[in-house]
Amino acid sequence: MQHPDCFEKTDSLKSGCFYTVEAIQHCYRINEPDHFLKDMEIHFMGYFDNKEQFHHFNRLKSHSAAKTSLLDLFSLTDLKSLDFYQLKDRMLEDTDYSSDGATEMVKKTVDAFIERSESDRGIIHSVEELKRKHLKEYLAPPDLAH
Repeated sequence: MQHPDCFEKTDSLKSGCFYTVEAIQHCYRINEPDHFLKDMEIHFMGYFDNKEQFHHFNRLKSHSAAKTSLLDLFSLTDLKSLDFYQLKDRMLEDTDYSSDGATEMVKKTVDAFIERSESDRGIIHSVEELKRKHLKEYLAPPDLAH
């Protein structure tokens, strides 16, 4: 789910804001030759609250939101990359969304959580710090990195 006009890549996560999360993990499903060693891509658009939870809808017709914790994202097996794209502030005020499915999902998510936005604000996480904190056990020691 890429929206170059709606989202911009960010190096910090702010509670009370909306993000698209893009993760790539290595796949080792050896019982399915067409998937063997292919990268699996995970994309979702969600609202980030002050308890480090992303609230998102799995389908456009969903009636209730799912939750994914920040820790769960960093705990994905064989995670190759994890990027966050923040919804631009001007898009929160713009009610003239196009009618494609991805943009409708953005509107649905914003409509569902915009009222919580002000009360959840105040916590800022550096994405690089989060990566160092949660992914440090998977990094090669400096002397072995060559």
